Amino acid sequence: MTTTITATPQTTAGQVLLEVSTDNAAAAAVTVYRSGADGELQSVRTMRDLPLNDGQAVAADFEAWLEEDNVYLCRVLDAGGGVLEVSDQVTVRLPYRRTWLRDVSHPSMSTPVQIVSLPELNRDISAGVHYVVGRPDPVTIADVRRRATFTLTLITFDRQETDDLRKLLGSAPHLLLQGAPDEGGNLYFLAQSVKEARVGRTAWEAARRWELACTQVAAPVTPLITEGGVGYGDWLGVYEEYSDVLAAYDSYLMWLRDVLPVGGP
Repeated sequence: MTTTITATPQTTAGQVLLEVSTDNAAAAAVTVYRSGADGELQSVRTMRDLPLNDGQAVAADFEAWLEEDNVYLCRVLDAGGGVLEVSDQVTVRLPYRRTWLRDVSHPSMSTPVQIVSLPELNRDISAGVHYVVGRPDPVTIADVRRRATFTLTLITFDRQETDDLRKLLGSAPHLLLQGAPDEGGNLYFLAQSVKEARVGRTAWEAARRWELACTQVAAPVTPLITEGGVGYGDWLGVYEEYSDVLAAYDSYLMWLRDVLPVGGP
C-alpha cells in the first residue's frame, strides 16, 4: 500500500495546499500533521479526520509558518478510526508575502494586516522570595514561566481594510498573527482589549490605528467553521476534477468568498 502527501506553497493566500493520495482500499479518512518553527507537532485544522474520496483528499493549511520549514506527514484511517498507514514526511517552505491576522476557526475572515509596532514580549513568572535571618541568600519558589503578553499596534489605510479588520476582531477573541520570523512568526493570542483611533483629526479620515492588548495562548482547539455548511467536499459538486478548481481559484478561501460572502448568505 502507498500513501503520498504533496505540499504546495500558495504565497498569495499565505497557505500551503495539501494533497493526500492512497491506494489502500480500506482507507476512509486522513489526518495530516504539521511541525513548524516551534517544534510542536499539531494536526492541520482543515485535515482532521477528513473523509477520502476515491483515495484522495485536498485542503489548505492556513496556519503554516511563513519563511520557515513546515514538515507534514499524515495518518490514513479506516472507517473505525484505526490507523492503517503513516506517510513519509514532506517539507515545504512558505515564502513571506504579507502578514495575516486570522480567526482560525473561521478562515474566511482572515485579512492581511500592517504592523506598526510589536515592541516587546513579556514572559512573567509567579514566584515567591523569602528572606531568612542569618542567611545571605533568600529561599525562592517559582512556577513555570507564562506565555507572553504584548501590545500589538496595527494600521489600516482605507475603508475596506478598516471594515475587514473590524469584522475580524468582532468575530472571535482568540486570533492568529501569522507573520515573518522577525515579526514573531505564528503568535496565537487573546485580544483582551482593542482600541481603534483615527490617524488624522478629521471625522472623514478612513485610516485607523489599532492597539490590541494581547496574551499569547496555545493554538485554539475550536473546530473549523464553514459558512452555511459549505466545506472542501462541496468542490466535488461543482467541479469534476480538482485541477478545474485550481484553474478557477487561487485557494479554497477565494472560492468560499465567491460562493458565500463574509457573514453568510
